[in-house]
Amino acid sequence: MSRQASSNAVAAREIPFIYEDPSGVACVQVTRHRNYNVGSAIRHLWCVGLRDGSSRAVRDQIKAIKEARFYLDDEIERLQFTLAQGGAV
Repeated sequence: MSRQASSNAVAAREIPFIYEDPSGVACVQVTRHRNYNVGSAIRHLWCVGLRDGSSRAVRDQIKAIKEARFYLDDEIERLQFTLAQGGAV
């Protein structure tokens, strides 16, 4: 097993709800191919809607969505700044 695969397996045991998905795809398999802001937004949204409907779970989902929104807003600002500078995105 590669070092990266080993560290992913350890992380999955520590916080499995971040890695488990009904599709069988691990969040890290998607986010490793994105920039920081987009990857962070995906990571925060990954489990939304998959946990129980308890008050704590709902509060956690709201927090995750707000955190994802922060990264999305930051990415929008970064892209707009790049365009304003005449650079390629």
